[in-house]
Amino acid sequence: MTIDWRVLNARIDAETYQNERLARLATIAAARAYFNGEHRKPLKVAPGAKDHNVIVNLCRSLINKSVAWLFGDPDNGEMLRMTVRAPKGTSDAIHDEAAAADNVPDRATSVGDSIESRAEDYLLDVWRKNGGVRLLQRMGRAASIAGHGFVKLIPAGDEANHLPVPRIVVQPSDLITVLRREDDREIAEAYVIEWMEKRVVRGELMDVKVRQLFALTADQGWMLVTFNDTGNADDGGPRWIVEVEEAAWPHAWPPIIDWQNLPSDDGYYGLSDLEDLTGLNDAINFAASNVNKIIYFNGHPRTIGTGFEAKELQDTAVEAFWTIKNSEAKVFNLEMQGELQSSYAFLNFLQQSFWEIGRELDVTTLRDRIGQITNFGLKVLASAALHKLGEKRLSYGDAIQRINHALLALGGYPEFETTLQWHNPLPENDTEEVDRLAKEREIGIVSKQTAAEERNRDWDEERERMAEEDAAGGNIGERLLTAFERGQGQSAPSHVPRMPVAGGPGASPGDSSITLNDLQVPARGVPNGMMP
Repeated sequence: MTIDWRVLNARIDAETYQNERLARLATIAAARAYFNGEHRKPLKVAPGAKDHNVIVNLCRSLINKSVAWLFGDPDNGEMLRMTVRAPKGTSDAIHDEAAAADNVPDRATSVGDSIESRAEDYLLDVWRKNGGVRLLQRMGRAASIAGHGFVKLIPAGDEANHLPVPRIVVQPSDLITVLRREDDREIAEAYVIEWMEKRVVRGELMDVKVRQLFALTADQGWMLVTFNDTGNADDGGPRWIVEVEEAAWPHAWPPIIDWQNLPSDDGYYGLSDLEDLTGLNDAINFAASNVNKIIYFNGHPRTIGTGFEAKELQDTAVEAFWTIKNSEAKVFNLEMQGELQSSYAFLNFLQQSFWEIGRELDVTTLRDRIGQITNFGLKVLASAALHKLGEKRLSYGDAIQRINHALLALGGYPEFETTLQWHNPLPENDTEEVDRLAKEREIGIVSKQTAAEERNRDWDEERERMAEEDAAGGNIGERLLTAFERGQGQSAPSHVPRMPVAGGPGASPGDSSITLNDLQVPARGVPNGMMP
């Protein structure tokens, strides 16, 4: 069914849609202003007077902390991991045919690479060329501020793509809106991207609105078209003029992928991390500014005189020393009565409320107990933040898997899926964690590979190293035992440390084994306490 673009543009221009759009844009603009530190000043400042206002931008700190918990710390190697799964029945030959048909270069790094390995190398290469973890962090910040995230996928070879791989473009949330079906408000019927440009129209320089539409049809899939509003609507003609003719998007998935930052139960768009927090940040700024002003005046007290008139005050040449004839006169500084404990307590209450309502861990509450908190205790204290993180992982995880599905399809790997492995954002006591894994290994409920991965080790690399160590240790041990049993009395090679034997020099009481590089070999054929 062909789209009637006039009807679609009329629905977008309708008052109901535009009112919703403008309200959403105002909310996004306010949240972004608070993130950028553009807070209103709580105290009025007289012209020429000192500004005692203090702006404590906890909004930015909360957003950055939330994104770091979600995508990890790339400097320490703790980040989101992606592995590729091929659909059942897929073979290398099937991929080779698809790649040849789509002119997709073969990215096998060596002969014998599995198709999943090639697909994974390709996917990681795409993310790396698009910015890698930095791109994920931009996606996280944009959606955490606005409440909803959008990315646009541009295939390789498109004139808007300067990369040799598909491009992932984070879309500003204030430029894009979603037209939903009237009978199902959770289904996107069209994505609308609008921006303003300066253009010369009919000989005059004017602001022109450009509208790009990605609309879903029942029989043709997704269609793309671009309009501008330079039509002669006042003369009875159409307002919206086609700038780029409609074209079919050759994939079942849309070129725009969107997701909720935090789930919302009463609308299509998600919730910002800053919901209910901007007003609280204003209160924190007000309390901090008042404390700052009080401390300033306490450090610069007013001088008061009683029992005399101002004209009776005489300056002297001794460093502005004053004299007063009246012996009953008094001159003193007006100093603060009492302390600021109540003000500090109220400020701390506001800050703790900010982190509690924002569902993030307030590390200031742990400052005096860091060395006493166990892994379990830290998880209990961070339970609200972990619950929020779980909600975000569901939403962002689904979006990243849809992005990966599209990228793999564009690279010649259709119907491939990805599995995401999220890092643990909480710092851990290494001793507790190793003890836990050792006990689980002992009772047989975890594999060596899983234990290695939980300790952020590359299992394939570690397994290869352990095999090399076992082989080297076995060769040395075998030579020593053979010589020992034959009674040749050979001393150990110079590069091998001498080992204490039971009862011999250097042995500890009850020692009954020979240890070399963590290899324990029972001493055979040697009576207790005797040397051969």
